[in-house]
Amino acid sequence: MKRTNQFPVIPSKEEVLALINETTNIKHKAFFVLIYGSGLRVSEVARLKIGDICSKTMRIRVERAKHNTNRYTILSDMALQVLREYFKSEFSDTTYTLNDWLFRGRNPNEHIHVKTIKNTMINVRNRLKLDSRISAHTLRHCFSTHSLESGVDPVHIQQMLGHKRLQTTLTYLHMTSKSLMGVKSPLDTEGHRS
Repeated sequence: MKRTNQFPVIPSKEEVLALINETTNIKHKAFFVLIYGSGLRVSEVARLKIGDICSKTMRIRVERAKHNTNRYTILSDMALQVLREYFKSEFSDTTYTLNDWLFRGRNPNEHIHVKTIKNTMINVRNRLKLDSRISAHTLRHCFSTHSLESGVDPVHIQQMLGHKRLQTTLTYLHMTSKSLMGVKSPLDTEGHRS
């Protein structure tokens, strides 16, 4: 039986920024800015090591991602500020190496559990009374959709997301706000107004 693909909910950029700004726990805010600001999967955020973040090149290295691939994606200025604040609160009193987990689990030798990040989003979403279909992964969808709306080349988005096929990335075109893409209805074009 063929499965019908449902479009994910895509909050506006303003709604995503409001969600991030309403997140007061610096660790939780760091999760969200990395997913939305860099297009990372939840599992990729969980497995980040301190050395994967490079403020000099403003890139994030993603190793052993889906399909056993490695890639780089962008590091946003806002994410870097949040990460510096998080790092200060989490690591200033401890010794660490670049090979240590950025987000440690209960056992410091293990990374944070993916479910913890997902549950964090559910808690924030419920507290802010947002659409119940919004999940941590929604922020990755928003990264793609909002990047397309900003005119970023789909090939660049494909590389940052780690999609094997460009077609996968292009599915986000269906979710863009056509008005932001500069598409006008024939009713609104010159010469057709009465």
